[in-house]
Amino acid sequence: MLFLVAYISSVVLINYAFSTAPHLDIIWSAWGGLVFVLRDMV
Repeated sequence: MLFLVAYISSVVLINYAFSTAPHLDIIWSAWGGLVFVLRDMV
């Protein structure tokens, strides 16, 4: 259940992060890799 909550919140937060600070796209892209790992854990 913890990984599911982390996965859903990461997807929402990464979309928010890209919309508010698009100039940090390298950081958000690395965070996107974490989203895939969390998806696999769910």
